[in-house]
Formats: sequence, C-alpha cells, structure tokens
Amino acid sequence: MLKHRLMHWQRCKKSAWKLSRSSQRSSIEQKQLNCWFEGNVPGPRVERRVVGIKHEREIVSSASDPEGLLIVSRFDPKILAQIDDVIACVPEILDGNGVREAYKKLSIKRPSDLKTLIWRDAVEELLVLSIKKKIISQNDADLIRAGLDSVLVILDTVLWSAPLSSSTKAPSNAEEGAFADVLEAQRVRSSQNVFMRYYGDFEGYRVVTYCPGSAWAFVFLTNAWEICTGQKISNSQTV
Repeated sequence: MLKHRLMHWQRCKKSAWKLSRSSQRSSIEQKQLNCWFEGNVPGPRVERRVVGIKHEREIVSSASDPEGLLIVSRFDPKILAQIDDVIACVPEILDGNGVREAYKKLSIKRPSDLKTLIWRDAVEELLVLSIKKKIISQNDADLIRAGLDSVLVILDTVLWSAPLSSSTKAPSNAEEGAFADVLEAQRVRSSQNVFMRYYGDFEGYRVVTYCPGSAWAFVFLTNAWEICTGQKISNSQTV
C-alpha cells in the first residue's frame, strides 16, 4: 500500500508548483502582508513570507491580475526544498502500523479526545522521539508539523461528526463520500490544491498557504483515515 502511495508522490512531485524568483517576491511588501495577516487571520502571530506568485497556468510577476494566487509560507524556500531529506530520516512516521500502535496507546489514555487529534499526537510522539535521538532537529520537525496541521484540517472537515477515540461507530456514508471526493480531487489535479488553505484577498491576490511536502501530506492523510476509521483504502483510489 505504501509503495503505491509513494509512486503517487513521485508523480505529484513532478507537477508541483515552482517557487517564484526573488525579483517576483520583491513586488510584495512583506511587512504589509504580515500586518494584513495579523488583522485578518485569527491565531498566534506567525511571520509569513511570499514563496510564489501563480496564475492559473503559470507563475507571474505582477499583482495586476485579481485572480492570481499569492503563495505564502512560514518557511524559507531553501528550507522547503529539504522536506524530502527530512522525511527520509524518519520513515516510521509513514509506517501505518507504527503510528497505529502509538494511536492505540494514546486512545486508551484519552478516550474523550477526538480520533483525529489522537492521530496527530501519535505522529508527534514519533517526531519527539526522533528529536531526542538527534535524528532530526527541532526545525526539521516543525517542517513536518506544518504538513500534519494541513492534514488535520482536512481530516476534521471530512469527519465532521467528530468521533471520539472511544467510539467504534463507522463514518457515515456522507463522510465516506466527502473523503472520496478529496481523493478524487488530488488524483485529477495537483495534490497541492487539496492541502491549500485560503486566507483572504490581499492587493488583488487570493492569499493561500504553501504546504511543504504536500505530496507527502497525501500519504499522511490516507494513513490517518485508515487509522481513525478502520477502513482500508484501495490502490485504485490513490493512483
């Protein structure tokens, strides 16, 4: 199963968005953008930078197109390029069996917590262990966490019944259908579209987040669904 999902990642990687050049990013005032975030996006203050400017079919260098995308990230583009190397250092976080074991232990301790949150914390335990063993750094882990957070948003959206870890109830037909729609969306388009978060409009752009390693995030998503719901995903759904 994992082999098929990694094959899918290889295809998605070839079609991933290219990051914009520094000359293109210079047209967007970083301070103004972060002030806009502070005033329009709830949550803790996080400095973000522009990593790409994208039109429907190509990267553009002008903010004149109101339908353009302003792609932002908390991470420097050079760091984003390291995601593949970081993932390679911690293959256990992609191992459904390993994560499932950590998930089961946490579920026993926290029967009243959401299944989706238990999954997220199970992966987090493996990351923390890797940091303690000095396999990866804290910054490396933060890069992975950004992708996990994007996965958690989608998972909570399709499992809107918010099942608790103590629940044995299967997802509803509607929830299964919603998840199938997500799988189909990433299959026929770029997986980047699936994990994109829209924040609002800024100076003629639709501001969206760049999920580092979005193709990897797809692997996390399918693993998380199987762990939280107990439902296996067929290869035909992921290729």
